[in-house]
Amino acid sequence: ISESQAIMILEKIVVLDDQIAVPAIVHRCIASLSEGAFCIFFYLLVQVDHTKGLRTRLILTRLFFDGSWMPSVHGSLLNEHKDGLLRFAVTSLSREPSLSLEVWVQAMQDGHSIKRPKIINILGCVSAVLGSETVSTASYVSAAKLVALMLQRYSKHLSVCVSVVVVALQCFLRQIIDAQLSPDDLSLRARYWTRLCALLVPQKDVYKKHLVYIVLESLRCGDDAEMKKALMPSWMHLLDTLSVDHEIKQLNALMVDTETKMRFRPIYEHFRRDWAYRGH
Repeated sequence: ISESQAIMILEKIVVLDDQIAVPAIVHRCIASLSEGAFCIFFYLLVQVDHTKGLRTRLILTRLFFDGSWMPSVHGSLLNEHKDGLLRFAVTSLSREPSLSLEVWVQAMQDGHSIKRPKIINILGCVSAVLGSETVSTASYVSAAKLVALMLQRYSKHLSVCVSVVVVALQCFLRQIIDAQLSPDDLSLRARYWTRLCALLVPQKDVYKKHLVYIVLESLRCGDDAEMKKALMPSWMHLLDTLSVDHEIKQLNALMVDTETKMRFRPIYEHFRRDWAYRGH
């Protein structure tokens, strides 16, 4: 395939709407591009004023961070453009949140290094996406994957912006307790929420005084049995971050109504009986 043919094919592909996968010929086309032609293709991919083919362009952008997919001939050139690709993903968040977040997930899994200001910025973007309205479960899962990677790999960076992390956690929680979800969606979101809560336990000295309010808000879940069952594992991890002498006492003091106290009692009894005394 000639370079001119490759450019022509790529120009048509990047404006295709509703793509769920990238045609196999794309890899061949990209591999045949010269350095100059690759830069032209990069411009076509990330121009933010061009809304056509956004899903297709985001899928391609995510693949560029997959070392096993990207043609090796353009490896060094791609490294120069990775920040631009991530900026494109950020600007696309409001229109395609799930795929945009998956670009960041793939970048972090690929080992792309992210500086502290960018981490704070993307956390704020996650909160904006989750805090505006009920999002799809696909978007919720993508956001949870990203924040989980941040908690694992950038814990020191996050320790200086705890309030930003807590706001994001609050948004994750509200997307469960305030949303009308099917049983499958509730179960899936709760599993990813539990994963986030589990990652806070090794960092409890940083977060515990803030997590008191997360636990308190989670008790707004009502008396729905399925909701409480889905949230129970996350409550175990959250309570594991709190000290009995300080945060648990503070939590009790903040529960001013009888209904909330009655809802919390069996959760805490379950924690003491089946969790705290088994070496978790």
